[in-house]
Amino acid sequence: MFVLPIVAYLLFLFVYFNKKKNIVESVVVSWLFLTLYTWLFVEVSGVFGMLNTVAALAAWGALCVVLAFYIGRKHLLHQTMDHFKTEQRMLALWRENRANLICMLLFCTVVCLLAVLRSQNLIDNLEHRLPKIMHWIQNGRVDYFATTIPGEINYTKLIEYMNAQIYLLWGTDRLVNLVQIGTYLCSACCIYGISRKIGVSTGFAFLAVWIYLLNPMILIEVFTAQTDVAAGVYLLAFVYFLLDYIHADKLKMDRDGALSAICLAGSVMFGYLAKPTVCFAMVIFFLWMCVVRIIKKDSFKVLLQYVLVGGIVAVILFLPDVVREYRYRQIPDVAYEETPEQETVSADGAVSDEDTEETLQVDAGSISDGVLANLRHPQEFVIVCIRNLAANATTRCFPKINEWITRFVEKCERFLNYSSGYRYFRVMVEGGVGETSEPSPVIMFSLLFAWISVIVRISRINREQFIYMAVATVGLIVQAGLMSYSWYRQRYLIGVMAVLCPVFAAVLEHVIVSAKIRQNLAAAMITVSCFGTVNALFCEIPYVISGFHGGELHQYLLHDESAELYYRLMLDYVNEKGYETVGLCGFVSYEQIVWRNVRDLKRMEHVNVDPRYYECAKLEDPEYRPQCIVEEMPEVFGLAETMYCNGQEYVCGWKAVGENGRNYAVLIPSGQ
Repeated sequence: MFVLPIVAYLLFLFVYFNKKKNIVESVVVSWLFLTLYTWLFVEVSGVFGMLNTVAALAAWGALCVVLAFYIGRKHLLHQTMDHFKTEQRMLALWRENRANLICMLLFCTVVCLLAVLRSQNLIDNLEHRLPKIMHWIQNGRVDYFATTIPGEINYTKLIEYMNAQIYLLWGTDRLVNLVQIGTYLCSACCIYGISRKIGVSTGFAFLAVWIYLLNPMILIEVFTAQTDVAAGVYLLAFVYFLLDYIHADKLKMDRDGALSAICLAGSVMFGYLAKPTVCFAMVIFFLWMCVVRIIKKDSFKVLLQYVLVGGIVAVILFLPDVVREYRYRQIPDVAYEETPEQETVSADGAVSDEDTEETLQVDAGSISDGVLANLRHPQEFVIVCIRNLAANATTRCFPKINEWITRFVEKCERFLNYSSGYRYFRVMVEGGVGETSEPSPVIMFSLLFAWISVIVRISRINREQFIYMAVATVGLIVQAGLMSYSWYRQRYLIGVMAVLCPVFAAVLEHVIVSAKIRQNLAAAMITVSCFGTVNALFCEIPYVISGFHGGELHQYLLHDESAELYYRLMLDYVNEKGYETVGLCGFVSYEQIVWRNVRDLKRMEHVNVDPRYYECAKLEDPEYRPQCIVEEMPEVFGLAETMYCNGQEYVCGWKAVGENGRNYAVLIPSGQ
């Protein structure tokens, strides 16, 4: 039944296409609708504590029935067939770009197939992304809950709302990448639409799409269920709709205008709820639109109407998070008192001192602090920007280029007298291809080529294309400069790099050479992009194959096989004893594995959450006494040692020490 959201998306796309006769706009609006419906279902069902399979089946089933009934009643199928019989543009597009479209279809099919087959073994997914969904489904709502892992409650949740539908509709962990696949394909359509709107021809618009599709960083994101590709689609949708405001001679508020305002505001808020970093570039593009509308002297009344519609949408989408935060802040703080039981828990925490320090830094809201600090200190902003853009231009294939880039960064630091602050410059050569922060040198060097070509007049793009190029570049620079909270995650730039793809197509199309040479240059750019793609796929394919070898746990621990044996032994012990209620004490690295592999699990929660470190300890259920408590810790925990949980004494019933020095233990109530 996990296909119900896909069916609903296709049905809505069919309905909208019959209204607008624009396939790209239909794809984009349908994705926004799917996001909105998912958000509504999760928030509304969560209010009533009904975030469960029955409610999900009813909500998505009803939507599919309503859309199918509407299609049948309005005879939309016959209208579509008649449209394609008389409409020649689609057929002409197919005839002129048949080879391009077939290759693109085959490539996307391979990527989608690999993404669905790929097992979930990314530490972020196993540690906090997927477990938070398990907590939500167990609690029937998306409110705060007690946890020792800050990421389960602090990070944005929209993409997890979408992933939750897969679990509610009986999907498996391997299907989580369906959301990434959808955003990957929708982003490609957005890039094509943006390219056409800024005056790029059809053939070169496909070049822009190819540059996006072949980016190895983006491919790896699709395989690993990181949220950057999913967040990037909302930035692309925002730019796609914003261009209509820029092109309009005069704005008027009618049904289409209201829909456009809703889509624009929805893109902003969904982007914010998915990953706030994409909003940096949105601000730059929004300022461009404001300047254009001022120049065109729109009616103040009409502008106010657009602001009102967009503001209402923003408030509605943002309100639930505000309410949750307010309710959470009203809970009285738990006063911490030193007791023998808590001392034991503190000493037997699940993370080392070094790990604890790093975790606490993340939990302390350092992201917003880092952004604000960079706004106040221009020197920090410049160095952070240079380092992030330079790291994104490095490549594992050509170490000499990395040396040149490193020297350039060091010279910039010396010139600006920079000696502290943003850790150190990391050249992307460590580890194997396939990290979630894979660099994108093709994008960076294409941007450099584009600016050189325009400045020296090798390429003569029109005024709008130049402004778009300048705004997109400024967006990239601003976002890279405000990323002091991240010292190596170039994947945060995926959205703004995607926005740049139409720039390369526009510049190349206007290079002052013959059409044949321009086509050869486009083919060369695609060929260069393919090198990184092939490299990434040859890294990912072995992961896909390996994920089907071995036992059930093997698919999760491809990158940490030393822990596989001990998790299996620990879970075997829990299942042999028939424990159905489980507690998690301290930091459990692979919480999702415990959720998915305890048979007949009825309830699992974090226990003995230290309120000095994690404020959400105030949400812990004082009446919960699980049948066993799972721990993973750096210190030795003897079989005779005890701990207390909500007044119940627990003793160690099973323990093991891994090769990496980690200690795994299962504690059971004393006397059993």
